[in-house]
Amino acid sequence: LRPPAGGFPAPVPPSPQYTTEPIEVRPGVFAPAGIPIRVGRGPERPATGARVSSASSGRALQTSTGLERYVPSASAPWTKERTLHMLHRMGYGATQTVFEAAYAEGPAAVDAIIDRAIAQPLPAKPSWYDESFPPWESAEYRTFVDRQNDRLAEYQWEVYRAMLSDVGSDLLDRTAVAFRERLALFWSNHFVTEQEVYFFSPFLARYWQLMRTHALGDFRQFVYDVGIDPAMLIYLNGRENRSGNPNENYARELLELFTMGITDSSGAANYTQQDIVELSRALTGWEVDFQGTLDGIFYDFWHDRGSKTILGRTGAWGYDDIVPILFEERAEQIADFISRKIYREFVYDVPSEPVVAQMAALFLQSGFQIEPVVRALLNSAHFFDEAVIRSRIKSPVERSMGLWTTLQAPVVPDIQGWMQYQLFLAEQIVFQPWNVAGWPGGRTWVDTSTLSIRWFGDSTTLWIVVDFMTQFAVEFDSPYDPRAFVREASTLLLGIEPTEEAVESYTNVLLGTIPDYEWNPYADGATVRIRAFVEHITRLPEFQLT
Repeated sequence: LRPPAGGFPAPVPPSPQYTTEPIEVRPGVFAPAGIPIRVGRGPERPATGARVSSASSGRALQTSTGLERYVPSASAPWTKERTLHMLHRMGYGATQTVFEAAYAEGPAAVDAIIDRAIAQPLPAKPSWYDESFPPWESAEYRTFVDRQNDRLAEYQWEVYRAMLSDVGSDLLDRTAVAFRERLALFWSNHFVTEQEVYFFSPFLARYWQLMRTHALGDFRQFVYDVGIDPAMLIYLNGRENRSGNPNENYARELLELFTMGITDSSGAANYTQQDIVELSRALTGWEVDFQGTLDGIFYDFWHDRGSKTILGRTGAWGYDDIVPILFEERAEQIADFISRKIYREFVYDVPSEPVVAQMAALFLQSGFQIEPVVRALLNSAHFFDEAVIRSRIKSPVERSMGLWTTLQAPVVPDIQGWMQYQLFLAEQIVFQPWNVAGWPGGRTWVDTSTLSIRWFGDSTTLWIVVDFMTQFAVEFDSPYDPRAFVREASTLLLGIEPTEEAVESYTNVLLGTIPDYEWNPYADGATVRIRAFVEHITRLPEFQLT
């Protein structure tokens, strides 16, 4: 891959932020100062006003379709564009071979990918997954800390490989794994944590495994499990939430960001500040078992056993009572809130109210199972509506991983530094959302500054893989016919079949001054010409859309 001298310029890995005073890790047991865990994410945020994202501003798409199943027809046939729309929204790009297979299979490819994503076994846990902390003041503990960045890189590479469809026994399995990884990234942007806060790689692996495990599962169980996940207990101060001194951070985000939102669809308040106060009391008593299982562990000594009133229900509530109360008292609000998030991920930044209402009804009917809602949406006439196709701006991860996948570039460890650096510049570092509200997405991804960063990233990627341009070209049916080649390749890259005028323009970029009859993808200089054509495509406004 011919990396530059000294390797690709990777950003500085997360640095541990050491505690300045002893921390109580079990009742009456203290770890010394100097532990590399930031104590939560800082001061509690006032409960005034919602965090409004510009990503969701504007109008919904003008469509007449809903959650009814898409059936190809004369007015809405199964086309190459709809095939690529499905592959790009469910994963990260597609090779010509995968595209041809999905096009031949038709709309049934959606169910096939979902079924395989559910059936695929989770990746093997890294060897250090259950490695508990050595004694705090021992030499072994220092060695343990020093290993963390290498282990983070190791785990990050596993996730990148899955996103790049480099994991699985066949092409459909690989597409399914990439779909599951996309869901994991989506849920990590919902149940947000920041890796630099909790720092230790076992906590990251456990958190990401949780995102994968519940990606299409029971949302109620998801909410329960994530609240006592060690990464979340550290990030949102759950491990500091104790009787007599409750911390409201997790309680607030559980209501505002993770389940129901501040208001319902009519603008009525879903909860009060007093609900947050009472909820935080019910959540007291949890800590991370640093030197044992590494799981969240409950200490009754730290739990507030008094009476609390939450969403109108009074009792001596504890953690096991919280999820039932939320989902019984605010079932419709939760169904609506989560359905909107799923809609924005797979369809468009501004939800269609009728479609969201259908999704929420299905979510309630299924007992808050995620899979039926996702399956119905991705199979729907609305998802395949002409107005939906290529209506979303690609995120940096979608763009970077998608281009690499489409080019069939080698997935080797040498590229990890470049991937990380590219995402760092584009401000979507995997495992490191902007804040507890996550990446807003949508139009926030592109402005006059970030667009040039996107062009730089794509251009550099194409120089890195320039030697593989011929291999990319010969995967198409007619690589020796320059016009046929640019028609097929631009369709794959853009998700739309080009006009004849566009084909002529792209062909001129490919050929330069040589005549058609001299074109040969194996000729000297052909790799650079193919690269110039692909770079031209990546600079088009259409390439920023999916």
